[in-house]
Amino acid sequence: MNREISTVHRFPSKLLLFGEHTVVFGSKALAIPYPEFFGKWSVCNEKSSQEKKLLNEYIDFLIAHCSQFLSLEKLLLLQKSVLFFESNIPYGFGLGSSGALCAAIYDYCAIETESEIIIIKKHLSAMESYFHGSSSGLDPLISYLNKPILIGENQTISVLNQEFFTDNFYLWNSKTKRKASVQIQLFAEKMKDLDFQNKVNQELIPINEACIQSFIQNDITGLTTNFEKLSRFQLKYMNFLIPEATKAYWEKGLSDQTYFMKICGAGGGGFFLGLKNKPL
Repeated sequence: MNREISTVHRFPSKLLLFGEHTVVFGSKALAIPYPEFFGKWSVCNEKSSQEKKLLNEYIDFLIAHCSQFLSLEKLLLLQKSVLFFESNIPYGFGLGSSGALCAAIYDYCAIETESEIIIIKKHLSAMESYFHGSSSGLDPLISYLNKPILIGENQTISVLNQEFFTDNFYLWNSKTKRKASVQIQLFAEKMKDLDFQNKVNQELIPINEACIQSFIQNDITGLTTNFEKLSRFQLKYMNFLIPEATKAYWEKGLSDQTYFMKICGAGGGGFFLGLKNKPL
């Protein structure tokens, strides 16, 4: 990891491919870096004065709450510098915009960078709590490591070093911002219904984990089959997380079998994840 600030190094956004919502209830989850969107350190100009102001306010929070694992000296240097965090990651679209910022500051300011993954995740979780009130730390961890992460049974964390086939994936922009905490609460309330809970445990989680297995094995045929099942389940039982304008596009893909859609992250808006079944 970088120990000095670089205006070249990029901190990628993240895609939660599989496991949205269900990971909270014990299922596996898989997330990957998404370098199409990223953030990096840049020199301030007149247009970035507000971003610098917000950065310095965030650093005040880190000084007060995270100085046990972040260097106070480096936090103050960063605060006094002419640098701000420039990002093209859309805010409120489920790609981890706050996670990239946390990763960048941790990369420069962490007192100890050789900690175990679980410790780094805990530190990043504390840093991201400024933005979400609570945070798993997964988004900034992926941006920090720039590697895919598999959340396994009992919430174990595995860093995956292999290359994956992702050419058939694409993002669908609902053009609607959403607040993840609202959608997470909606799903949690829904899980109090026993029938819905049974469908999640008996159908959704097995489909989700089959998707993960197919993806890890680079089995595009198996992935497409399982992805379609996931798409149909979410449209039928999780449609409260799908904007009306997106449903029509979702249904068209299932009807003509050219692509399949799924929720990407919390849902409710932002980006949704598509998988091409054949060239569009």
